[in-house]
Amino acid sequence: MKISRRITLSILLVLLLLLTSGYLGLHLLVEERFAELERGAIDRNQNRVVQAIGGEVGNLLRLTRDWAEWDDTYHYMADRDPRYLASNINARTFETLGFDHIAIYDGARHLLFAQGYEQGRVGPLSAEQLARQERLLARQPVGREFSGLWLDGEERLLIAGAPILTSEGEGPSRGILLLARHLDDPLLVQLRKRLSLTLALPDEQALASVLNEEQRRNLMLGERALKAAGQEITVFGALEGLEGQMILFSVTQGRMWREEGRAIANRLILWGGGAVLLFGALVLLILNQGVTARLERLAANLRLITNEGTVRRVLVEGRDELAQVALDCNQMLDTLETLREEQLMAQRRLRGQLDALLALAGSDALTREDARRAAGVVTRAICEGTGAVRASLWFCTEGEERLYCQDLYLASKQEHQQGFSMPMAMLQGRYEQSRQGDEPCLVLSDPYDLARFSAMLTQLGLTPFAGRVLMAPLHHEGELLGFIIAEHERPQQAWQADELTFVLCVCDFSTQTLLTLSKLIRLNGH
Repeated sequence: MKISRRITLSILLVLLLLLTSGYLGLHLLVEERFAELERGAIDRNQNRVVQAIGGEVGNLLRLTRDWAEWDDTYHYMADRDPRYLASNINARTFETLGFDHIAIYDGARHLLFAQGYEQGRVGPLSAEQLARQERLLARQPVGREFSGLWLDGEERLLIAGAPILTSEGEGPSRGILLLARHLDDPLLVQLRKRLSLTLALPDEQALASVLNEEQRRNLMLGERALKAAGQEITVFGALEGLEGQMILFSVTQGRMWREEGRAIANRLILWGGGAVLLFGALVLLILNQGVTARLERLAANLRLITNEGTVRRVLVEGRDELAQVALDCNQMLDTLETLREEQLMAQRRLRGQLDALLALAGSDALTREDARRAAGVVTRAICEGTGAVRASLWFCTEGEERLYCQDLYLASKQEHQQGFSMPMAMLQGRYEQSRQGDEPCLVLSDPYDLARFSAMLTQLGLTPFAGRVLMAPLHHEGELLGFIIAEHERPQQAWQADELTFVLCVCDFSTQTLLTLSKLIRLNGH
């Protein structure tokens, strides 16, 4: 498959992935955000209901406190004047003040008066109602007011009680006054209008039809439950009564947040998808008309490069990435050509090193007792194998801390010299201080080190060269016998790894002979 077709398919696949991921991402992120807003609205609405019902309980408590801390009520508890009841407790009072039950108890909590208001008529409370009311009153602290929700049989009530005091709020208390109000449809209608919410008080049968057993059990423990149905969501909550009963309520609201989130996500996907498709079309157009044609020309130029010795270069067009590819190809070809030349040079060096080793191995100078001739063969092999302009062989004599030059070979003039000497510490210290790690050979290339080495040669009466210097130690069983020093003529000449290996091979090959030679030197002097 052509690369242009692959790129086209890749772009189409990327566009498809972008559209898919954008669709999923927007729906997940946007809808989740709007779902959070929806949950926040549910929490706020639930809290508003709780606060509204709590406000109604507070209003009832304030009304109860006003009646209980009224001088007329306080005097009635003393003289039991029936005119107080006749003039103050009637149908108009119930309707005007908005409560449904009233009860008055004396200081010993004995009932003095109790009436209720049902369907426009005032009548006494039933014995069961009074008994449940007395049980509730018995659980409340003496002399203190209370208020809250109360489940009186099947009826849900808002109830409040306050001690009967003077208008100044002073005692002693002569009893307690109770007021109660039904938490029924008329009150729910008022709360719905005030809160603009769909508020209901579901019974057990209604709950069983929409919630499972676990949800109902959690609801009775004070947790809330959610039920989504179509475009509406209902939250079920519970309010704790004075006797620990849970009075359930539900708030239903529309899922406008979720629908708004979906609509926004769809609009974003529509506009974003169109922009992505337009971008993809432009990319494909540029690719097919510009990039593909240039790639084909680049491929044609690369096919012109042969391996028959003639090196061609790729044509560079423009200054963009494709032009950089062409430049990189040309650089690669230059590098390959350089590597090929270096390989040829390395082969020539290895061939010269092999010839030098064969000549050294075949020389009879190493087997004779002519120390100077043996040293001259070694230094000459070093120059022939490495291209060094000068090589020298230095030994340390027994009992004297000096190095003696057994042979110094100058390749340019094919001259051998002997008789130079220097302190052992001078050369050994420089070698040990400048050597890198465990490398056996020391290459002097730093200008400071080369200047010091040149000064040393000048002291010996020798002319220093500008090239780098190689120092190879002669060791035998941990004993330092001396050094072989080789010098290049020009600074740009570097010591190659194969040359270092060759010098070490020469040192190893000739160490035993040089050891014997050193012993002869110690026996025979210079």
